[in-house]
Amino acid sequence: IPMKTGAGAGAQWVAAPASSEGAAGSVWRSDHGLLNTGAAAVEVSVIFHPAGGPDRLLEVTHQPGEHRLHEDVVGMLATDGSGSLEITADQPVLASSRTYNLDSTGTFGQFLDGLPGNATVAAGERVWLPQLQQNVDFRTNLGLLNTGSGQARVRVLLHDADGSLLTTAQRTIDGGGRRQLQEPFDRLAGRTDIEGGYAVVEVLTGDGLSVYASVIDNRTNDPTTVPMVK
Repeated sequence: IPMKTGAGAGAQWVAAPASSEGAAGSVWRSDHGLLNTGAAAVEVSVIFHPAGGPDRLLEVTHQPGEHRLHEDVVGMLATDGSGSLEITADQPVLASSRTYNLDSTGTFGQFLDGLPGNATVAAGERVWLPQLQQNVDFRTNLGLLNTGSGQARVRVLLHDADGSLLTTAQRTIDGGGRRQLQEPFDRLAGRTDIEGGYAVVEVLTGDGLSVYASVIDNRTNDPTTVPMVK
């Protein structure tokens, strides 16, 4: 959980809340945090945009200094699946989340921060995702979130540890939508021996893009967030 400065933002997104099953027997859930650092009560709307199906709305009032944790926020909204959260408030708030795999011994989770508009990228920009793996021990997924109102198009370039370009792919993301590239080193490049690869994502059209990777331990389904680096 990185340190935060300032009061937060009145409009922000959280990339990948889930209440669903995944690869290797994983069972994913997300907890969502909201912190009001201000001196007055704040009205907050949280909209869950699922990958399929109708949006779900949660409206809450946070008192000054109050921090509220919405456990299994997707299930709390009486739905399932994965998608994104859009948070709007009449005053700045700090938003955060933890997405985790449920296991008989406990949970294995990763932090995904609230993203204000100035933390996203637009057409003509590129970002880097280092320290990716796809092998017998680990798998990697890439997430593409479009917080903008218009459609966006990106180019994904997958590299081996020595810098060799393995493959490229283009994807289109609708406004307010999220796409996940499931194990792209395997499914797009045909490689399952990647020990230290990386990805470059170029934004061809659109704005408000956020990109991240999740590197998951195949034995425990323990995920690690890899945020984009500009």
